[in-house]
Amino acid sequence: MKIGILGAGNVALANAAWLASKGHDIHLWTALDGERQALADGTLSIEGLINAKAKIKIASDVSSVIADAELVMIAAPAFAHDTLMSAASPVSHERSRRYGASGDGAQLVAALAHDGQA
Repeated sequence: MKIGILGAGNVALANAAWLASKGHDIHLWTALDGERQALADGTLSIEGLINAKAKIKIASDVSSVIADAELVMIAAPAFAHDTLMSAASPVSHERSRRYGASGDGAQLVAALAHDGQA
């Protein structure tokens, strides 16, 4: 399943790594150029309960993250939601389901579990 993640902080990267390790196609975008550059190779190292490397796609624009995504996760502090939603709203697609998650990503995980995807 293609999952778009808007944001690149701890919550975004932890969810990206975990979901990629479960076989999902993760596309991530952040409004900050420096974060995109730091993540450019798309490899996330997972250490702890899961020990692995996960590959994700780092997008240079929000439209490629949202296009054809079955789920789009907003993984950023509340003060960043306006910026992320302003960037995403012109390219929103009806086929995508969106879940805001400024805390622990529980809505996304619950949705995936409900659909048998997690």
